Amino acid sequence: MLDNTEKCDGFYRIFDGVRRYDLRIKDGGLQMLETKVPGSYVGFAHRCDITVKRIGGFSTKKGWFRATESEIYRTLYLGRIRGYWLPVRLEISVPLGKAVARLSDKNHKREVP
Repeated sequence: MLDNTEKCDGFYRIFDGVRRYDLRIKDGGLQMLETKVPGSYVGFAHRCDITVKRIGGFSTKKGWFRATESEIYRTLYLGRIRGYWLPVRLEISVPLGKAVARLSDKNHKREVP
């Protein structure tokens, strides 16, 4: 997708066997990723903003940790590594907090306190 258009735009109709939803990806442009986390990707990456529209099969129960789709923000960063666009960072924000997943260098030696 990025090789042809230089953008991460797309619309996908998904059925995972239980749930049905639409996934929309919008390009957020090229950004410089910097981090204080050793072994994580540093460099330019395409920002891809992801939204989900729930169609069916989702729980309707209300609870402490349930958020509406308008309260959930998903951002995927694709970095160019050895000629390939790979996911190097994923951020998911909900009212309770934020989760960040990073691609790490397998050769980085992690220090254990």
